[in-house]
Amino acid sequence: MTTREVFLGVVRERLRQPASPGHLRPIGPVSDEALRYGVDLTDLQAAFVTSATAAGAEMVGGPDEEVSAVVERVLDEVEPSRAVVAEDSECHGVAEILARRGVEVVPLGDPISAAKADLGITGAVAGVSLTGSLVVDSARARTRLASLLPEVHLALLSVGRLVKTPGEVFRSLSRDPDGPPSNLVFITGPSRSADIELEITIGVHGPRRVLIALL
Repeated sequence: MTTREVFLGVVRERLRQPASPGHLRPIGPVSDEALRYGVDLTDLQAAFVTSATAAGAEMVGGPDEEVSAVVERVLDEVEPSRAVVAEDSECHGVAEILARRGVEVVPLGDPISAAKADLGITGAVAGVSLTGSLVVDSARARTRLASLLPEVHLALLSVGRLVKTPGEVFRSLSRDPDGPPSNLVFITGPSRSADIELEITIGVHGPRRVLIALL
C-alpha cells in the first residue's frame, strides 16, 4: 500500500460518521441578544484578552502604553532583521522606529521580501471579544502580506474598536455607503492547519506567533 493510499484511508476512516440531519436547524436572521454564548461580554477588553489568549495569541503592552514602547519591547524580544509594516493608521511612525533600530523595512507589495521578514506589523479595524479575533482590512492596510507571511505578526488594536461579536462587524459593513471591502480577514490566534495526517500544526499557512497590543 502506497503512502497516498494510507493517508486517504485515514481520512476516510475519520469521515465515516456523517452529521445527523436531526442536528441541523434552518438558517434565519437572529439578533445577538437571542444567542447564548456562555461568555460574559460585559467587559469587552477582559473578554477579548481571555478569548485571544485561549486561541494562542499573546498580549503585549497595555492601554496606557505608547505604541513606540510596545514596538521597542517586541523588537527586544523578536530581534528581527527584516519587517514589513502595513499602512493602517495605528502603524504611523512605526517604520521610523524600526529604521532607528537597524531593522530593514520591506517595501509593501513585495511578497518575496515579505516572506523573508521576521516581523509583520499591522493595525486592525476591529477586535471581536467573543472569539478573540482580529479583523484586518487589506484596503486600509494596503497589503495582506504583513499579517500573512512573516513568522511573527504584531497587531496594534485600539480598545475603542472592540466589539462583542462577528455580527457587529458585518452589520457595520452593511451601513458603509462604499460597500464591503474587497478583502476582510478574521485572524484568530496563530496559523493552524490539520492538512497533514489531521494533526494540528502551527505556522504552516501563516505566522507562528500573533502578538496583540491593546492601545
